[in-house]
Amino acid sequence: MMWNFAEREGKREQMKRILCVLIAICILLSGFISFAEESSCDIILYALESEYVLVGDTVQNSNAVPFMYKNQSYVPVRYTVEALGGEITKVSSRYLNISFKGKEYTLYTAEDKKMVSHVTYMPAKSISSLLGLTVLWNNGLVGYSAKGNVLYTEQEVEDIKFRLGFVTYNDRYNIDRELYSNSVMYLNNGEYRIVNGNIEKISEKPFVKNEELYVPLVKTAESLGGICEMLDTDGNYSIKYNYKNYYFTHHFVIYEDDVAYAPISDIAREMGIKAVSHNGFYEITGYPKSYSNSQTEGFLYALENGSFPVLEEAKNIVKFSKTGGLYTSEFNLKLETNAENAVIYYTTDGSDPDINSTVYQNEILIKNRSEDENKISMYSNIVKEGFTAPNGKIFKGTVVKARAILPDGTMGPIVQNSYFVSPSVHSRYIGAKVISISTDENNLFGENGIYVYPNYQTVGNPNEVEAYMEVFDEEGNSTLSQTIGLRLNGAGSRELQQKALRLYARENPEFLNGTSKTFRYDFFDGTAKDVNGNIINENKRIILRNAGDDWSKYYLRDTLSQGIAKKLGLDFQAYSPAVVFINGEYWGVHFIRERYDNHYFKYHYNLKDKSDVIMIEIANDPLKATLSE
Repeated sequence: MMWNFAEREGKREQMKRILCVLIAICILLSGFISFAEESSCDIILYALESEYVLVGDTVQNSNAVPFMYKNQSYVPVRYTVEALGGEITKVSSRYLNISFKGKEYTLYTAEDKKMVSHVTYMPAKSISSLLGLTVLWNNGLVGYSAKGNVLYTEQEVEDIKFRLGFVTYNDRYNIDRELYSNSVMYLNNGEYRIVNGNIEKISEKPFVKNEELYVPLVKTAESLGGICEMLDTDGNYSIKYNYKNYYFTHHFVIYEDDVAYAPISDIAREMGIKAVSHNGFYEITGYPKSYSNSQTEGFLYALENGSFPVLEEAKNIVKFSKTGGLYTSEFNLKLETNAENAVIYYTTDGSDPDINSTVYQNEILIKNRSEDENKISMYSNIVKEGFTAPNGKIFKGTVVKARAILPDGTMGPIVQNSYFVSPSVHSRYIGAKVISISTDENNLFGENGIYVYPNYQTVGNPNEVEAYMEVFDEEGNSTLSQTIGLRLNGAGSRELQQKALRLYARENPEFLNGTSKTFRYDFFDGTAKDVNGNIINENKRIILRNAGDDWSKYYLRDTLSQGIAKKLGLDFQAYSPAVVFINGEYWGVHFIRERYDNHYFKYHYNLKDKSDVIMIEIANDPLKATLSE
């Protein structure tokens, strides 16, 4: 027994020693892990359109420029992962394997990946949701935090942007990466080309033969994000683009100085994209755009001279110290003009400024207006009977319209910006666009206003008023700003308090942004496509629908029926949720919708002219049916 007891005691001592060793190892590992976590970066911040990035507190050159595309911030994947202490362990055409903080992740890239200069970009949100990071964004900055949300003051944001050399392209030519994504521009026999908005000098000059513009095959395909390789000695080529392989026969190819050239139209057709002539130069692109005359002239000048034209700064323009958007804290807005002796007049009620408006003398305080009294939402004449007032004070923004007027009475163009301020503004409307509409209050709610009874029963041109629209994405960035014609839409739903609105792109020379006849914007996040599968990013008219007869009920059946039609292969109206404000005051949830008309079929079926469509509109009363071309 004594021996057994001694044996047990010896084993206990042995177990104690083993346990102590294990504890020591755990402590060492814990220290190592803590050190590893502390040594990796917890915060990384990019400035849009800048190659510089803030890693921790150090500014680095990422050699990659983040950009906005389809209302999302795109960032370079490899640089982001490695800056945060991770590693990309495998690269495939459809996914990336990522090792991050001791775990393995798979990032599927087939749907959202963008290749720019051989760098892989992905939406910021796709990386954050996979790795459990918090997305940080604020007025031109986008980044990640591994330690939860981090709030920056407006001044801190401006300081960081200054350190990162925040820049934007020339406003006169609307140059941004969404506009030029997957775009190459050529000029016949030109020494320059424009790739995604950047001018490049080339030695392989394009030329015209048999009324076709021939461009270098391999370089063009690669500039569009594809991979082009010769398959055989006969001169047949393979083009890998948009996750598909295309066969390009040698019958299209001409060799000049051992360089393969092909018609730009044939390259576009084989790759499933577009080749467009722009009054002097050609563009091959996955996202065709229509350009204004000044834009076209600017591109042509750049292709001929190797630089964009430097024009005199427009005079008598009011400049705002901050662009419209969603802000988390109040600030003072400064207005200024470069016109000597001009006086700035401004309004905040939606009306157009003139000499009877408020004279700008001091900075304007832009703040959270949630506690201000409701105004336009209190008009009871918008229904025949049964008006229901809002339940308490509703959220409000500030719409500032300004113009400079010279002593001789010469008026500069009106400039508008809308601001929405709240600490929780970015989480208030997740998944929806914010649309700010401004117009003279009497246009809607006055004696002759189109929104009041019985005027809202009027249809057609008498039902239209001049207005201005701004669209903000989920991150609070202004993505569209232009003049519109505003009408009511629908029939029986006009009797409801919240009515459907029809928006027309209209020119208005009174406004700085009043020159566009169409909406050059993808309202539907890529879901509206033409018969060839190309995303439609231009519309003449759109509808802000109130869910029709489903208003104040389920708010679901209208869009659900359209979704079913889509699955059946029928024509359907694309939709996207939006929160609408009128003159800065909350006006409820609407659905942005396409409108069935001749413009719809022109854009969906690539018709040359809207007059190629004949539409028969059938009413309940057969005598009221209409035929239109």
